[in-house]
Amino acid sequence: MDRFDSLASEYFDGTLERGEAAELAEMLRRDPERKRLFLEMYEQNRLLSVDLGPPSEVALARKVLEEIEQGGPAVVLRKIEGSGKAGAGGRGKRVAPPPRRGVPWKVWVAACAGVLVLGVSALFLSSSDPGTPPQPARLEKGLGEVTVRGPTGPRRTMRAGEEVLPGQILETVGAASSALLSYPDRTRLEVGGNASIRFQPDPQAPLGKRLEVSQGVLRATVAKQPPDLPFVVHSRWAESRVLGTKFVLSVDSDSTHLAVAEGRVRFAAAPDAKSSGGGPGVEVGSGEQAAANSGGIVRWKQVCDLDFSRMRSLPPGFDPLFCSSRVLHTPGRRIEPAPERIRFENGGLVFDPAPGPNRDHGLVVARWKEAVGDDLILEAGVAGGPAWSLGFAVSGDSFEGYRVIFGVHDPEGGITVDTIYPTEFIQLAKDARPIAFEKDHLLRAELRGRHLKVWVDAELHIDTVIAHPLPESRRRTIALSNFGESPVVRTLRVWKAEAP
Repeated sequence: MDRFDSLASEYFDGTLERGEAAELAEMLRRDPERKRLFLEMYEQNRLLSVDLGPPSEVALARKVLEEIEQGGPAVVLRKIEGSGKAGAGGRGKRVAPPPRRGVPWKVWVAACAGVLVLGVSALFLSSSDPGTPPQPARLEKGLGEVTVRGPTGPRRTMRAGEEVLPGQILETVGAASSALLSYPDRTRLEVGGNASIRFQPDPQAPLGKRLEVSQGVLRATVAKQPPDLPFVVHSRWAESRVLGTKFVLSVDSDSTHLAVAEGRVRFAAAPDAKSSGGGPGVEVGSGEQAAANSGGIVRWKQVCDLDFSRMRSLPPGFDPLFCSSRVLHTPGRRIEPAPERIRFENGGLVFDPAPGPNRDHGLVVARWKEAVGDDLILEAGVAGGPAWSLGFAVSGDSFEGYRVIFGVHDPEGGITVDTIYPTEFIQLAKDARPIAFEKDHLLRAELRGRHLKVWVDAELHIDTVIAHPLPESRRRTIALSNFGESPVVRTLRVWKAEAP
């Protein structure tokens, strides 16, 4: 009998000394096969003395294995000894006595194995075994058209309650379609935006939860994962590795964008991405964002996170400005302070919508005082109501920067990208799809270099490259602006690219 055999037999005899327990724990830590055999023996010993009973037996086994991985074998030995004093599910049944001295434990285990229900032992071992495939995601709810197909098979409608099997592709067809899925460990996925996602895409890859997102938006709340089995999401440009967090991943034809709400995500260039310098990747924490495209990876640092619904005045980081429409497009343009033209009511920030008896109509602007650079993201939440218009200014301000105007009158309710530098109005891009003003919306613009993207909610409306020059001497900041009826702006969040 070798040393491990001797220590294991003494453990089940109840004669193992404290120092010997530490020695056995070290053997289990170093040798996965011995750990497996030891746990199998322990489970078999318990099953001999109790009914197979409810799933609490399996739950206990899973807990023991998790503690071995996280707390170390020495801790688990003590926990196993304590748990053996009660029967399955805490029913108070006595555990079978260990084999008598002199009977080799291997012979005892072999004899026990003939009378056990092997399925429970198999489940006990598979629950934490990296070689066992994870349980598939289940569709909880679908809105609109939600389909599933195999790598080569036909597409079919997916119904609530069905599971997405390894290798299958789930798709939400149309901007209004979405799907809510869950895993047994309470990891939840929300999928939308004409999404196409393959589950467990590579059968040769290390196991764990793995997705491949070709396009669309993935919102995930990921339960804590084993350290050696992270939740991994692949796209054309990036790989995101998660141990437990909340995040939103948006994928289109030329980029992948990550926003982390809680926890941390390792965001790296995809192994096959043909980028010009993605580097080893970045850690993206709570409130941070990152993006990957052919130019590599950039992390976005938050500039501000403002909840206007809780405010009664404009934060000190802003300058309230006004320019009359009479001189806005002339060399004599005059920009004046105008704190009285921005107010807080109806649960948010409101721009002065119309002239009074002694007040001109014109452009009302809330300009951020500090420079933020050329690469940035603006995101504003607006309340539904009567028709409105709202401008974002990037890489400058509303008077000498690029402007994204949501809710323009031509086309009615559409979006334009323009500038009024030096004085004349110059349209740079437009999208004619009307905004549904009666609904709440999340408006978003992202400028990276001269590449500008604009979204309403999760739907991409404008994707353009801007060629119009601006003066190098300008202050590179951001602004919100309004020229007509104002929405109620509830929130504003801004990020700038972090210097490498």
